[in-house]
Parts: sequence; C-alpha cells; structure tokens
Amino acid sequence: MNTLLLVSRSSDQLNLALLEEQKQAPLEFRISYASQIGHIYKGSVLDIHKNLGLAFIDIGEKTPGLLPLSLSFWKKPFFSKGASLVVQVSRDKIKKTLLLEEQLEKEKNVRLTLNLSFSSAFCIFQPNTPGLRFSKMISEKDFSQEVLFKISENLSENEGLILKPLARNITFETLILDLSCLKNLWNQVQEKNKTLKKPGLLLSEKEYLFRYILQNIETLKKIIVDDAALFLSLKTFLENSYLSSFISLESHLPHTKGPLFEAYNLQERWDAQKERIIPFTSGNLILEKTSAFWVFDVNSSSQNSSYKNRTLFQLNIEAGKKILEEIRLKNLSGTIVVDFIPMASSPQRKKLLRFLQEYAQSMSLPLHIHHISPLGLCEMTRPKIETSLLEQFS
Repeated sequence: MNTLLLVSRSSDQLNLALLEEQKQAPLEFRISYASQIGHIYKGSVLDIHKNLGLAFIDIGEKTPGLLPLSLSFWKKPFFSKGASLVVQVSRDKIKKTLLLEEQLEKEKNVRLTLNLSFSSAFCIFQPNTPGLRFSKMISEKDFSQEVLFKISENLSENEGLILKPLARNITFETLILDLSCLKNLWNQVQEKNKTLKKPGLLLSEKEYLFRYILQNIETLKKIIVDDAALFLSLKTFLENSYLSSFISLESHLPHTKGPLFEAYNLQERWDAQKERIIPFTSGNLILEKTSAFWVFDVNSSSQNSSYKNRTLFQLNIEAGKKILEEIRLKNLSGTIVVDFIPMASSPQRKKLLRFLQEYAQSMSLPLHIHHISPLGLCEMTRPKIETSLLEQFS
C-alpha cells in the first residue's frame, strides 16, 4: 500500500495527515512537536535502584532521565553514582493526568538507553552493538554475499548495522556514503563528549517531521506541503538523504488552491479528532482518558435501521475495526481498555479476538491484544513512545 503525506502549517505548528494514496483515506493524524526522541546526552548517574531495575541519570535538563537496566548490568564496575556515560532518549516525556481535577498534569521522565543508534532511510548504525542484521520484511537473501562482505568490511569490531528494506534499491556506493554520514555523527558525539565537562546535549535528532518521514519510508511515495519555506527545507532533506528518487515533493499554494486539508476533504475529520463520541455504522464509541489508561465504550444504536440486521458479534467486529483504526489515527498508546457489548458465546469471543489480532497485524500496528472476558472487557497494550494526538490538542 502506497501512502501520501500532507503537511500543513497552522500558526506555530505543523499538522500531518498520512493517507492511503489510492483511496485518499486518512491513516494517521499527527502534530509535529519538539520531540527529544533520538537526542544523545552526556549523562551522570544520580541514583541507582536495583530493586526497580533502573537508574536516574542527570542529562542537564530540569528532570533526570530514567535508564532501565537488566540485573546483570549492575555488576559492571564503571556503573556507580557519579559515573559519566553517553545515553540516548528512547521515549519522550509523557504527561500523566492525575485523578483530581485541581491537580496539574505531571510529566514523566524521558526514557533512556545505552544502545545508541543513528538512523537513515536505508540503515541503522549502532556503534556499540556489533553485527550485521536485517529489519522486518528483508533478509540476507536480498543481498549478494559480496555486498554483505563489503559492508562488514566497513564496520569495526564493536560496530553494528541494521539494513532496512529500501537498502535493496540503492547501489552499494550510495549505501556506504549513507553509512559514512551516520559514522560522522558518532564521531561528532565522541569529540563533544571529550570537551563537555558536565551533563548536557551532545547531538540533536532530526526534527519530528523528518523523523516521521523516515518512519514511513517503506510506503511513502509523495509529500504535499502548503508552506514555501518548508517546501525548500523538505527538498534539501530528501536530496541529502538520497530520497529524491523515491519520494516526490509537491507544493500546494493555499491562496490559489485553498486550504490543503480542505482540498482533500480532511478538515472535518481533523476537527472531529477532538470529540469524545466517535460514530460508526451501527452505533458509536465513547473515548475517555483516565490517569492510567484509555477507555473505549462500545454503544449500539437501536434506532439505526442497520442494527436490527446485525448480531452482537457483527456489531463488535465493526466496532473493533473502528477502534484499531482510531488507535492508529490518534496515536494512542499505553494501556487501552475496550468495553465491548457482552457475548455469551465463548467461540464468538475467541473469533473476535482473532479478528482484532489479525487486523492489527495487517495494519502494521504494534499492539498486544489480550483475551476478551464474558463481560466484554478487552485489554490492549501498545508501547508508549510519543504523546498522543488528543493530549497534544489539550
């Protein structure tokens, strides 16, 4: 499935809409924000909690970062209070809403990792994780042994590389140039780490928009943007990333063609993302946020003529499909609880669960879906990395 990305500037933010190119149906809505994911810091160990399997790391910010570690790591001699180390942000601060309305939202700490990585459209360079590996959808069979040998020759004993699907479509020379750019970034980090005397930023990751493009690089074929300065910035990014031959870039002038989202009949859908009630053919979903999880409540509509012709199972299938689409569209993550309409039949509950799992897989949605109880309750979990669209709206 090929995709199309619309980028619209709205006052001080960028609104993104990822569409299925052929049907022009929205798959994801995002707002570009000042993400810390990928930033690399010089850190200092503040405190170690072996029982929790984590350490607090001073990275020169107002709040320290959290570094999860396995039990075997605590035995390493260099890891103690005050020790200096290089870390990378793997998860942004996620706002935590407290139960009492009068209490302000609190921000959780950024999540850190010692496994540094530098990513491009074609590969991921890991300076401290040796070995040549392959991302999903490809394997070593997609490359000749000669090419794999030459790639390995360009890696030192401690360095590693993960090849992405798009690497199959470029020359070996382009791949090595790309790898050299990533290695140069690592060299910059090492040099700055030597001169920086206290915890602080060593290297900033790409802006959210550029990182989002790389996340969707396997399917993305066209980008349409309604801002002249941003058009030039994207043009430079695509050229410097060797992506000009893979992704076309088009300018949309609002003063002659009208607002970009309206031109693709998306403005109403975008505005509707703020609503709690989400309609579907045979009823509606009510979406709520608690201090710990998201909740979808499935409601049937007995007034709807189509409801009479549907069984509870069919209605739950329809609602489940809509819920998964909304999770991707709104970028919901963490724990998600769904209150389906109860079904007495155990085989039907298992069939619904299997449908949800298969549909999530077809969407490439990283979502773990647990069992469905006789009361219709289903728990889903998705890795919490970024802030959701709804949290950004608020």
